[in-house]
Amino acid sequence: MTDTQKFALWQNDEISKLNNNTFVVRNRASGQLMIKRVLSKDSFEVMQKVSRISCKYLMKIFDVAIIDNRCVCLCEYIDGISLCDRVERYGTFTEKETKAIMLSVCDGLSALHYNGIVHRDIKPENIMIDRSGNIKIIDYDISREVKRGANQDTEILGTVGYASPEQFGFSQTDNKADIYSCGVLMNFLLTGKLINEEIYQGFFTPIIEKCTEIDKDKRYSNISQLKLAILGKRTDDRKYRPLPGFRGKSVLLKIFMTVILSCYFFFEFYYIYAMITQDAGVSADPLYIQICNFLIIFVFFTGLPYILFGDVGRLSRKLCKKDEEKGRYIEKALGVLSIVIGVVILFTVVV
Repeated sequence: MTDTQKFALWQNDEISKLNNNTFVVRNRASGQLMIKRVLSKDSFEVMQKVSRISCKYLMKIFDVAIIDNRCVCLCEYIDGISLCDRVERYGTFTEKETKAIMLSVCDGLSALHYNGIVHRDIKPENIMIDRSGNIKIIDYDISREVKRGANQDTEILGTVGYASPEQFGFSQTDNKADIYSCGVLMNFLLTGKLINEEIYQGFFTPIIEKCTEIDKDKRYSNISQLKLAILGKRTDDRKYRPLPGFRGKSVLLKIFMTVILSCYFFFEFYYIYAMITQDAGVSADPLYIQICNFLIIFVFFTGLPYILFGDVGRLSRKLCKKDEEKGRYIEKALGVLSIVIGVVILFTVVV
């Protein structure tokens, strides 16, 4: 932007006052409506950085300047309604509508996070829907840059109910603070209430609960992971999940499964050894061969659902997207069914 263009951009007339720090202005030359925000001087660096970001889901900042020792921003005027007003006027959103909104919010936050900025005030009042149905994240007043090595924020800021615990002095805020707020936002869109009042029951329930974990290390690792969860895709960073029996916290179950697997591998090695020695003319005990054949067939057929679907748990969640509790029962039923099928086929083959 040339000096002439910048000068022309700042030639505005005040149209209305929204609050003590926010004004609607009209450019004298172009007639364009804009929002003028007056903030503390400390906000200048972050606002300048945001002004360089180009993302259709973020309110555009056209220019930033220091005027009378204050940070003044000229921002995009969005002709629309906030999510808060939308819920108050027309009621809560459906899961499909919430999904579309949250995907747009994730894309907007992804652009901020990529540039090292945390919004820190994601809430229904700060998400706008314009007349075309487009989503825009607004209000970067308390946004900050992530500072490496800092133990906590220098200022305690954020909207109660939407702000993450670390925003109140427990630790430094990072991208996961916005993930926490996204969880509260989702719950509000679906119920019209905060999570301490009512938690939505349905597809979004596990996502909301994971987003709003008090321990930020238990939340989604980044916005991309949250977006995958909203899309219904796998978010586990691990390439492979542990075997059944090793996924829970029960030590006794893990010991039992270790014994079972040890016995299985012992018979497998013995089976190979028996086949080798038999080929060499050494007699082998047929009982061990039968046992090994039994185990091989049994393990193969009881593992069939895992071979077909990769994981019974994922299959059950896919069948019961809106009822997590029902999904757990189906997961157990599929596991028992696979064992029954394995036993039936096993005895059919053996007999």
